[in-house]
Amino acid sequence: MFLSDLDLSLIIPAQFIDSLSPKAAQKLKFIKKMFLPFLGEIEIYDEKEFAELSECLKNLEPYYSDIRRFRKINWMEKSIESSLTPYHDYKSHRAKRRCLQNQPDTLLPVFLSQWVEQHFQKERVEIETLLDLESIGRIENQISNYWGFTLSCNPGPLKKADMYLLLALAVEDFDQSWINYELGIIRSALPKLATIRQSLARAESIIVKGWERAQNPTPKWSSPWISRLNRMSYET
Repeated sequence: MFLSDLDLSLIIPAQFIDSLSPKAAQKLKFIKKMFLPFLGEIEIYDEKEFAELSECLKNLEPYYSDIRRFRKINWMEKSIESSLTPYHDYKSHRAKRRCLQNQPDTLLPVFLSQWVEQHFQKERVEIETLLDLESIGRIENQISNYWGFTLSCNPGPLKKADMYLLLALAVEDFDQSWINYELGIIRSALPKLATIRQSLARAESIIVKGWERAQNPTPKWSSPWISRLNRMSYET
């Protein structure tokens, strides 16, 4: 009957959020276990956070819904690989087909290339003039946790400028100093990309904080990640 999880956001007044969040999370966890197994992610916000998140997502359109869809395709791929039951396998395949807009033979890089062409044609051309792309081959081996794949594994129609543009938007840090330096050059020269990334980071930090409140115990990684997201919401 239920082919998709039901995600839930709770809004609690700021003065009560610290005291009520653990109780609410505990009760919802019990309800999910006993009565509503299809209950998905639970996030808990105060009114100010939820209003800011709504404003961030509004300002991020028309980009955010596509970015979330692209990333969900990779989440569903991983979910399919780890599916424990036919039900979960079917649900993951169904979600992936919906993300692919019922075009299962279309590869993700095709969507990404079309998306860059639609929204960032000017920025793509400017990136080609900013960096000597022909002499830089390392970008093709860059792993992006945000987009969910190694660029060289799925080249398809993606040009090198497309790859740089996607990494410039990605809300993540890279271990290699050279890629962080080059992406910094791109975002400094192209404020549109920097602004989108800042808004994505801020929205993500609010979402992760809301998710964190519903966890017991709190994961060790969440607080440092929220701090990094807050930093990325201000940097270029």
